[in-house]
Amino acid sequence: MRQVSNKILSTMNPHPCYLEKRVKRIDNLSFIADTLQTDNQTIHHAVHLMDIYSSQMPKSQEYDTLLISLIALFISTKYLQIKYPGADTLNDLAKRKYSADIIINMEGVFLDTIDWNLMVFPIYDYVRLFVS
Repeated sequence: MRQVSNKILSTMNPHPCYLEKRVKRIDNLSFIADTLQTDNQTIHHAVHLMDIYSSQMPKSQEYDTLLISLIALFISTKYLQIKYPGADTLNDLAKRKYSADIIINMEGVFLDTIDWNLMVFPIYDYVRLFVS
């Protein structure tokens, strides 16, 4: 699965700083999502949103990949689940590195960057479709 994911990611032309930290960010996102009892579909959706966001960022500009992973999870839980965490809860799970205001403001920036395109289908959705 990871090989297929990397192959698709390479077609997106993601930001180099994101590529360096992608596995670490996915592990961190998965840990936070497990703590929140988030389902696998939401985790995969959040990773796909991170990939898309990274592909849209100017290559000359570095950005905070940890914050982006939190925002992607925040957006995906709102989009796919009935119950989702608040900005304060995410901030607590990130060891209070950001304020709730930063998380909420960055959510808008993130959504604008990806043109509010939340109807994306990660590989997980296709595998689940054919396995069931």
